[in-house]
Amino acid sequence: MSFFNDLRRVLSQNIRDYGMFIALFVIMTIFSFATDGLFISSRNISNLLNQAGYIAVLAVGTSACFCSISTFWQLPRNILTDRAAAAGIALITSIGVSSGFLMPYFIGWVRDTTGTFQLAFLGIAVAMAVGAALAIALDPERRREAAASMALK
Repeated sequence: MSFFNDLRRVLSQNIRDYGMFIALFVIMTIFSFATDGLFISSRNISNLLNQAGYIAVLAVGTSACFCSISTFWQLPRNILTDRAAAAGIALITSIGVSSGFLMPYFIGWVRDTTGTFQLAFLGIAVAMAVGAALAIALDPERRREAAASMALK
């Protein structure tokens, strides 16, 4: 009986930590009974693990994008003067909104034309790489260091 008492004590102290695991276990149990065991068959477990891998990759990519946002929004203020920085932020926002509206159409057009999504996503990756290179090239600290090193030579 001490095992169950210890289990109850640990769960009651750490319910926030274990809540998702408990919910997942309950959901898996319900689906296992509802599908007569098909839910936990080897074929379905393989699919679930494959989907979990996709979710993990998407989560890491999304986290990386969100981590760069705070640094990104500092660039106009560091590069431009007050009024120009406001215009730069407005330009960035308008490009972002336009891209959010037009990208699904672009991706669909490329998919219809080529039969695959690869070229569309490659184009998006190239655009992001060019944007990152421009952000690095426009960094004022980097330009000051380059100018100082040129002046010393």
